Amino acid sequence: MASVNRLQLSSGAISGDTNGTAYTLEGLQLDFAGLLKISALGAGTSLVVKIQTSPDNSNWIDWITFTTATATGGEVVRATTFGMTYVRAKFDFTGGTETCTATVDLFYDKRR
Repeated sequence: MASVNRLQLSSGAISGDTNGTAYTLEGLQLDFAGLLKISALGAGTSLVVKIQTSPDNSNWIDWITFTTATATGGEVVRATTFGMTYVRAKFDFTGGTETCTATVDLFYDKRR
């Protein structure tokens, strides 16, 4: 990545399965990588965090999937395909106390 830019998709406390706010990717179609940082996770739960993409802000496709989390920590995953027009974070909990404090960022190079 030559000039790294960041789009913050989610930050703060999450409770229960959540679809994040949608953001546009227009003009940002190069070299994407997702960064997940979990600073707190409810007892006895596991959490799958994904970055989804959509052509129409209605039909969503899993794009970047992080490793299932059972403890605090972080992970970087590079996208292997291009994103569509929209992007959002998605949180899916299983079991236990369905809460976390997390940040999901999307890093990218702008089109020249």
